[in-house]
Amino acid sequence: MKDRIRVNRLADLWLGLRSSHIQRDSQRTDGSRATHDDRTITTPWVALSHKLTYNATGYASYGQGVEAQVTPNRSRYTNAGEALPSAKSTQKELGIKGAQGPWLWNTALFDITRPVWGDQGACEEDNSCTRKLDGIAQHKGLELGMGYRSHQWKIDTAATWLDAKRSQALINPVQNGQRPLNVPSLVLRAAAEYRWTQVPGLRTTLRLSHEGERDLIEGGAMKLPAWTTADLAAHYNTKVAGQNTDWTLALENASNRAYWRESPKQFGHYYLYAGAPRNLRLTVRTLF
Repeated sequence: MKDRIRVNRLADLWLGLRSSHIQRDSQRTDGSRATHDDRTITTPWVALSHKLTYNATGYASYGQGVEAQVTPNRSRYTNAGEALPSAKSTQKELGIKGAQGPWLWNTALFDITRPVWGDQGACEEDNSCTRKLDGIAQHKGLELGMGYRSHQWKIDTAATWLDAKRSQALINPVQNGQRPLNVPSLVLRAAAEYRWTQVPGLRTTLRLSHEGERDLIEGGAMKLPAWTTADLAAHYNTKVAGQNTDWTLALENASNRAYWRESPKQFGHYYLYAGAPRNLRLTVRTLF
């Protein structure tokens, strides 16, 4: 739930409270290695917004979240199958957004802190390691966005710079000050849409995505290179048997760029996810 309190004609105070009930159960197909997690979590959120000149609004916000994990029910763990205590994440943000004629813009500084879990011990024999909380990952960054709107054009651009570091790690203190795994330092997004007045109902789009390099192994001993992809699409809205119907012909990853999309680590294992190759897609949707 959330509520707004009018401070004065220019400022508003926003208060929020979210309650989440988590219930997770898993087991192998033969019924072994079962795990269970059942808990209710309540977190607050607060923000202050203030109207500025030139049709702009400044704001500051603070919110909490809760992240939960369950230890895999495997014999190597001393706490196998146990639901670990919940750990809080926090997000602080300070920003300005506004509009001037057809132009939209926003900028924000943010500071996000997330808990990190790890395995302490050899993890090669029965009861040889313990799953536990192992410090935090702090993500500080800057977001910039710019948009344009007209009868024919819709353009949006966004850039995010991330300075992320591990801290308070106890299992392997060497990781303190290092960049967390699978976190790029730069993310760029751009999208342009054009509506063709010569052909009513037709619009074409171009989307560009770029993500900077990220660490695959602790300490940056191995990295995933940066990647950039482009997607093209044509959308046509018309009537079929009296129903509004949207036709889309899309060419995803138009240059057929081969790249590693991300590289998460889970329970001591490193994973590589490849980006999808070039794909031609035709979809038809009926709009009610």
